[in-house]
Amino acid sequence: MKQAKKLTIVSLLLFILMCTPNIFAQKKTFLENEGEVKKFEPHLRFEYGGNLGFSTTKNFNWLVGAEAGLQYYFSKKNAATLSFGYNYTFDGDAKALGYIPLKAGFKTFVQNGKIYLLAEAGMGVATTNGYNGVGFLWAPTIGYITPSAYDLSIRYEILSAFESNQIIFRVAYSFKI
Repeated sequence: MKQAKKLTIVSLLLFILMCTPNIFAQKKTFLENEGEVKKFEPHLRFEYGGNLGFSTTKNFNWLVGAEAGLQYYFSKKNAATLSFGYNYTFDGDAKALGYIPLKAGFKTFVQNGKIYLLAEAGMGVATTNGYNGVGFLWAPTIGYITPSAYDLSIRYEILSAFESNQIIFRVAYSFKI
């Protein structure tokens, strides 16, 4: 029964994510100015958002979290990223795990400055009793940025030391600094 409920929730969220580009389809992107063609200038953006996910292992069922980060756009299609946050996994065979993800990554846009691929790697620092140390963390991501700079993404995050693998849905907002 739990497996069917997870599958239903995942199917619904994936359907919403796939429909989102059609809802927000417009010519300009969040990197362009309306009505004017401007030479690209490298810049820094700050981003913050919330996470909701589910585990692909028996150890945990659900994850909630928040994160923030910096993105340095060195070209119109590519950016280097640094992110940090706090995630809490619960409701499974193992006791709850809270951890701080610290990641660096590379983002590249694959379609008109809207759809992107992001590869991140770093570490997860355990913050709950019973879990010691730091684990290697990596997360491939696919996302969509709306014209108003909202970032909708889905990622598969693997935190190897704590046997925590999850699919995470994220909604974030970014602005130029």
